[in-house]
Amino acid sequence: MTDAIKPYLVQRGNFKNINLSDVAGIDSVIAWDYMGAAEFEFGVLGKCLRRIVTARSTYSIAYTTWLSKNRKPLILMCVDDRRQAVVDAISKIVSGKARLKESTGMPHIFGGDNSFLADCYAKIDFWIDIENDWLAWIGDARTPFIQKAFENLSKKWST
Repeated sequence: MTDAIKPYLVQRGNFKNINLSDVAGIDSVIAWDYMGAAEFEFGVLGKCLRRIVTARSTYSIAYTTWLSKNRKPLILMCVDDRRQAVVDAISKIVSGKARLKESTGMPHIFGGDNSFLADCYAKIDFWIDIENDWLAWIGDARTPFIQKAFENLSKKWST
């Protein structure tokens, strides 16, 4: 049994409209929502990405049971032996039971919320827990973009 994950710094963003051939790193794929100083001013996001790249061989991609309002699956990338703990953490986020620094929008996207906030978060389709090193996104068509971004980061940081 793996230890429970306590999400707190979950960065949200949305996919940019680019061609697969134009993918460089993750910043070429994702438009980040500004959520506070830790993510951008203290380099926490960059440190997380480096940890993921370093441990990439232990990561895999998996479908979850959550579907967005337009019926696209939530896809997860995490360390294999922590997958259930990550799914449990996402479940707490979706149900609104996780205490987070900023809202992820997940309760509105996956929780059946039809309030005005659902519209506010409608464009959000990517998340990365920058303390616990997992990613999630909506739609399997976007998976190759994430894979290529991490392949390119791996090449860049290995030289």
